[in-house]
Amino acid sequence: VTAYPENKEDIKDVLAGNELKVSHREAQGIVEQYFRKKQAAMDAERAAKGKIAKESGEKYLAENAKKVGVKTTASGLQYKVLKEGNGPIPADTDVVHVIYEGRLIDGTVFDSSKKSAEGKPTEIHLNQVVKGWTEALTMMPTGSEWEIYLPYQLAYGERETGDKIKPFSALIFKINLVDIKK
Repeated sequence: VTAYPENKEDIKDVLAGNELKVSHREAQGIVEQYFRKKQAAMDAERAAKGKIAKESGEKYLAENAKKVGVKTTASGLQYKVLKEGNGPIPADTDVVHVIYEGRLIDGTVFDSSKKSAEGKPTEIHLNQVVKGWTEALTMMPTGSEWEIYLPYQLAYGERETGDKIKPFSALIFKINLVDIKK
């Protein structure tokens, strides 16, 4: 028995209300089995991609931690101060304006306010972004520019995001904290 009718007689039987060769319950089981197999294949592919991304990210962050000027917090967030500001430091409930660029560890840019917002600052709610952003921005004085390096747990975790960010991806952001919204 297949999940799809191989001849038009099966379709005619359905339309005519004749007894079917496969009951609705059996047909439902066939379809469910098909989708379980499809899901298992997709899960296996995701796990394979995730393993590679996770190992690559861990290796990158281990090497990056040794670089001059890179600091690591207890959560695993790494950051490098490119320009130290002297303004107030936002709270995790604040809304801020930032100019940023996000890259994968291979250097591929996946997001940039310079492109998406035509170079204008983007408004960010600190309690609505990935954990690594919240942690970094609540340590940054306004006017600062930092490069932050996020392990996957502080980024998008095990999720695939968009067409470039694979599950378990470590990410890099250059962030300029322009101001805190009044």
